Amino acid sequence: MVPTLQHRGPSWATGPARELPPLPPAAPTEFEQLIAALGTPEQYWPEHPVIRKWVHQHKNFRYVPERLLEALGENVLEDWNL
Repeated sequence: MVPTLQHRGPSWATGPARELPPLPPAAPTEFEQLIAALGTPEQYWPEHPVIRKWVHQHKNFRYVPERLLEALGENVLEDWNL
Protein backbone atom coordinates (compact mmCIF):
# COMPACT_ATOMS: atom_id res chain seq x y z
CA MET A 1 0.00 0.00 0.00
CA VAL A 2 1.35 3.40 -1.00
CA PRO A 3 1.03 6.10 1.69
CA THR A 4 -1.07 9.05 0.60
CA LEU A 5 -1.26 12.59 1.87
CA GLN A 6 -4.33 13.30 3.87
CA HIS A 7 -6.14 16.51 3.06
CA ARG A 8 -6.39 18.80 6.02
CA GLY A 9 -9.21 21.21 6.43
CA PRO A 10 -8.71 24.96 6.04
CA SER A 11 -8.41 25.42 9.81
CA TRP A 12 -5.56 22.93 10.40
CA ALA A 13 -3.13 25.68 11.43
CA THR A 14 -5.46 27.56 13.71
CA GLY A 15 -5.21 27.29 17.40
CA PRO A 16 -4.10 29.37 20.30
CA ALA A 17 -1.47 31.95 19.40
CA ARG A 18 1.90 31.11 20.83
CA GLU A 19 5.13 32.99 20.96
CA LEU A 20 8.10 31.55 19.10
CA PRO A 21 11.30 30.99 21.05
CA PRO A 22 14.10 33.47 20.35
CA LEU A 23 16.63 32.56 17.69
CA PRO A 24 20.12 31.63 18.85
CA PRO A 25 22.87 34.11 18.04
CA ALA A 26 24.38 33.76 14.57
CA ALA A 27 27.66 31.91 14.37
CA PRO A 28 30.61 33.79 12.85
CA THR A 29 31.33 33.11 9.19
CA GLU A 30 34.59 31.48 8.10
CA PHE A 31 35.78 34.88 6.90
CA GLU A 32 35.05 36.43 10.31
CA GLN A 33 36.89 33.57 12.02
CA LEU A 34 39.91 34.10 9.75
CA ILE A 35 39.98 37.83 10.47
CA ALA A 36 39.69 37.22 14.21
CA ALA A 37 42.54 34.69 14.12
CA LEU A 38 44.79 37.05 12.15
CA GLY A 39 43.83 40.16 14.12
CA THR A 40 44.32 42.35 11.04
CA PRO A 41 42.64 45.78 10.99
CA GLU A 42 40.18 46.26 8.12
CA GLN A 43 42.27 48.87 6.31
CA TYR A 44 45.05 46.25 5.82
CA TRP A 45 42.86 43.37 4.57
CA PRO A 46 43.52 44.00 0.84
CA GLU A 47 47.30 43.96 1.45
CA HIS A 48 47.46 40.88 3.69
CA PRO A 49 48.79 37.86 1.73
CA VAL A 50 46.84 35.25 3.73
CA ILE A 51 43.57 37.15 3.32
CA ARG A 52 44.20 37.72 -0.39
CA LYS A 53 44.85 34.00 -0.93
CA TRP A 54 41.82 32.95 1.13
CA VAL A 55 39.53 35.35 -0.76
CA HIS A 56 40.81 34.14 -4.13
CA GLN A 57 40.21 30.50 -3.18
CA HIS A 58 36.84 30.95 -1.45
CA LYS A 59 35.18 33.94 -3.16
CA ASN A 60 32.58 31.79 -4.95
CA PHE A 61 31.71 29.57 -2.00
CA ARG A 62 32.03 31.58 1.23
CA TYR A 63 30.98 35.00 2.49
CA VAL A 64 33.45 37.74 1.58
CA PRO A 65 32.60 41.43 2.09
CA GLU A 66 31.75 43.05 -1.23
CA ARG A 67 34.05 46.03 -0.65
CA LEU A 68 36.99 43.64 -0.14
CA LEU A 69 36.17 41.82 -3.39
CA GLU A 70 36.11 45.20 -5.16
CA ALA A 71 39.39 46.29 -3.54
CA LEU A 72 41.06 43.07 -4.71
CA GLY A 73 39.49 43.21 -8.18
CA GLU A 74 37.95 39.76 -7.69
CA ASN A 75 34.93 38.70 -9.72
CA VAL A 76 32.43 36.23 -8.32
CA LEU A 77 30.90 33.58 -10.57
CA GLU A 78 27.22 34.28 -11.05
CA ASP A 79 26.53 30.88 -12.61
CA TRP A 80 25.75 28.40 -9.87
CA ASN A 81 26.23 25.44 -12.24
CA LEU A 82 29.88 25.02 -11.35
